[in-house]
Amino acid sequence: AAGELQTVAAPDCLPLTCKDSMSDKIAVIGSGSWGTTLAILAARAGRDTWLWARTPEEAEMLNLRRENSRFLPGVPFPDTLRVSGDAAEVLADAAVVLLVSTAQRMRENVRHLRDLFPPDAILLSCAKGLELGTLKRMTTVIQDLAGRDGSSPAGDPIQTQATVELSQLIELGGKRAARQRLATANRDLAS
Repeated sequence: AAGELQTVAAPDCLPLTCKDSMSDKIAVIGSGSWGTTLAILAARAGRDTWLWARTPEEAEMLNLRRENSRFLPGVPFPDTLRVSGDAAEVLADAAVVLLVSTAQRMRENVRHLRDLFPPDAILLSCAKGLELGTLKRMTTVIQDLAGRDGSSPAGDPIQTQATVELSQLIELGGKRAARQRLATANRDLAS
């Protein structure tokens, strides 16, 4: 039914680590510990990965140190991970947008960035929790503001397990094209 999230098995990989015919670019919105962790994993997997920092000063510091010393001290960025405070640069031509804001900042970030989301990009909510006041899930907040369905990894994100393996299930809602593209990409990789 429209608006319902459905679980789709991903045979070998998720959009974060899959290499396929669509753009390899992953845009990570949120430079806290979880966003940085996902950006590092995507870059290590060989994806063209961009991490958005909220300010040019934060981006400069992350690029200079090549680690997020505030949230992940001692974990170096792969050489291929790019950090920018320019949201348009980060989001340009992204195949997948990982929205890793806290639940209470998701609405603000999506409202600010929605006109920059590539029209065919998969919007993947990597935030847990409900929005205070509305009690909406993050996928619903994304849908309300971006005018299209968001998706979310199954289960709660646990950073310590992310370096071993991301979930083999992915919940994709509403957007048939995104589900079909993901299924096709995974089928192509499995063969």
